[in-house]
Amino acid sequence: MATQDDKLKLFVDGLYADDFTEHEVMEFAPRFDSDLHSPPHDARQLVLEGSVVLEMAGKTRTFQAGETYEVPANTVHREVFGDGVCRLAIGRRKPGATPLRK
Repeated sequence: MATQDDKLKLFVDGLYADDFTEHEVMEFAPRFDSDLHSPPHDARQLVLEGSVVLEMAGKTRTFQAGETYEVPANTVHREVFGDGVCRLAIGRRKPGATPLRK
């Protein structure tokens, strides 16, 4: 079974392979609500700890630790985090920016 470090490495390797331009790990407070937003970049998230409910395109889905999800650029969506702290690895592919390189 893959460890959290293995999953994070595979996630970051995928960001490099898919020309993402930046990545970071962020921590969100319990029950934090992002409100509706639509960033101008593609985003890919890996849930490292906790859970997040994604509302997008009229659908709602819960993601747990170890799962990933993607949000295309300019897509209206909302994230609501679970009862505990949530940590996400986040990759962004910004138009016109230089892709990540190893």
